[in-house]
Amino acid sequence: MATPHIAHDDRRPEAHEGTPGAGMGLTPGHLARLLELSRALAGACEHTALAVIAAERARDLTGASWAQVIGLRDDGAAVVLAEASEAAAGSRLEPGGSRATGPAPEHVLRAGEPLWLGSRAEAVERWPDLPLDVLAAGPHGAWAFLPLAADDETTGVLALAFDRAQPFDAVTRTFLAEVAAACGAALARGSLFTRARARANASDAARAACELRQRRTDAQVVHRTHLYERERFARARAEAETAAHAAPSAFLVEYEEIGVDGPVSRLLGVFSSEASARAAVHQLDRARSLIIRASISAWTLDAIHPRTSVDIDLSP
Repeated sequence: MATPHIAHDDRRPEAHEGTPGAGMGLTPGHLARLLELSRALAGACEHTALAVIAAERARDLTGASWAQVIGLRDDGAAVVLAEASEAAAGSRLEPGGSRATGPAPEHVLRAGEPLWLGSRAEAVERWPDLPLDVLAAGPHGAWAFLPLAADDETTGVLALAFDRAQPFDAVTRTFLAEVAAACGAALARGSLFTRARARANASDAARAACELRQRRTDAQVVHRTHLYERERFARARAEAETAAHAAPSAFLVEYEEIGVDGPVSRLLGVFSSEASARAAVHQLDRARSLIIRASISAWTLDAIHPRTSVDIDLSP
């Protein structure tokens, strides 16, 4: 149940240098509520979760009947991030939020200064286009629109509605400004965290895509290498057959070497004499240590099979 007005303790603590609120006229009650707000905001990291906490705790700690957190989208449009009321707990709106209602939040975003409407009559007089019924206050209500800032830049608005008229004296304004400052700093922190995590997720996705492309590239290299080897073998065999038909006899040198998937047959070439063929085999053996077998076959034009075929001793 919302309190009818913002009550505060008239007793003033002694001002101590470095004490939060010292010199501002805030009471111990105000400082205790600000500490409670800071603790609640410290329990979350995500921007949207912090917006919900800010709306809920700001309503509870200020005695408002309704609170709304308004932020800026990337395109500069003002949208409602979260709101809280007596009827319902803080609600997180859909991603992107809904458009902020009325000119008052937009004025605060532009000016960077709070807007105090202590009564409905004052609100109607100063802002005749302000949709007060949408802003959830009673017939004798009051409203406060406070900038949410970080690094001297206004990034949102904290809207508060009260069921009864409010004087909004100096102490009350100071307290509400401190509430908005705490919420603004937390939302700025949450925005940084959310963006950093989005970049990290994007980096992980990009790295996974690169690894997938690399695996595909490696597979293509292996496949195309096999195609190249088969093409080279076929070309050498065609050249050998051409040479064999052009001469009365020829010596073909074939060999096997260890491949990726097992022994692979190769054709070294066609030679005019067995001596030159053997010399070529031994030269190949010295250059390639993966050869496991080599043979020389003699061909003539009047036979479909080699006349002779001998294995070459590859031992040193």
